[in-house]
Amino acid sequence: MNSYGYLRVSGKSQVDGDGPERQRQAIEQFCRGSMLGTPLFFADDAVSGTVEAMDRPKFVAIIEAIEKLRKFTPAAEVCIVVERQDRLARDLIVQELLLAECAKRSIPVYSADQGSLTDIASADLDPTRKMFRQMIGIMAEWEKSVIVRKLRGARDRKRAKTGRCEGQKPFGETPKEKAALNILMTMHHAGKSLGDIAKAANEMSLKTRKGGPWTRAAVYQIVTRRGVKSPEPPKSE
Repeated sequence: MNSYGYLRVSGKSQVDGDGPERQRQAIEQFCRGSMLGTPLFFADDAVSGTVEAMDRPKFVAIIEAIEKLRKFTPAAEVCIVVERQDRLARDLIVQELLLAECAKRSIPVYSADQGSLTDIASADLDPTRKMFRQMIGIMAEWEKSVIVRKLRGARDRKRAKTGRCEGQKPFGETPKEKAALNILMTMHHAGKSLGDIAKAANEMSLKTRKGGPWTRAAVYQIVTRRGVKSPEPPKSE
């Protein structure tokens, strides 16, 4: 049996987590117990569950590998194995389209969490199993919607409180950066050119966030950034 393990994580933060390894171990254990041989793994990293099957590079690579094998060995037995059905897709429509694509190509798809060789892509599934498969897809889609809604609410609350939510913190967050920012902004409000500001900053040994020298472009990004406050005026004696 030529087994192909399909791994998918939906976010960049999950790529380095235990998600891929957990999926890999579950698939390997299932293949050993079901006499499916050693699976060849393909992983789509940071691919949303709403992305259609044929828009996923690694899933397409599995299909191409199977078709290439069948070209030279028409009788070769193949299958695709996933940890859980929602690793294929959380969106029910995408999930059904993906399974229909496999059924059209006569490629069995097994879900390791079911513990049995039940082809979830088969068009011959009995009505009860087909309904159960669709219910799993509906629940996964509902779970995704709830998570998205919670995350959006959390981002909106943080944005309303701090004015920003995502991305790198702006230059000026640390005391050292704040001091450099005040110097840059003071020279900018005094009418100095970007080149003169960069030259003066370098002569004062001020560094950019990455520790490099200041350039006209770097100064421009800082002094024209929205939300940058002007330096506080010096206190009178």
